[in-house]
Amino acid sequence: MSGKGKLYYESGKIAYDGHLEQDLFHGSGTLYNELPETLTTSFDFKNFEEIEEYWVKYEGKNTIYIGQFRNDKKEGHGSLMLTNG
Repeated sequence: MSGKGKLYYESGKIAYDGHLEQDLFHGSGTLYNELPETLTTSFDFKNFEEIEEYWVKYEGKNTIYIGQFRNDKKEGHGSLMLTNG
């Protein structure tokens, strides 16, 4: 699938709303984290390999990442809040 679209978790909650290219997140979009985990230690913001499920940004009742994607990965400018604030 290519173009703008929405994807949903099995629970029915929205998972992604944005651009896709060949079934991959690509371009601008909003990624919703259905089950964020609480981060209780410090986090090296320069090393996103360790981010796992420790990210969250509250906007209403949704937990989200808003930003750019390339080939299914977060890339470029975006907003991201960690669960430790």
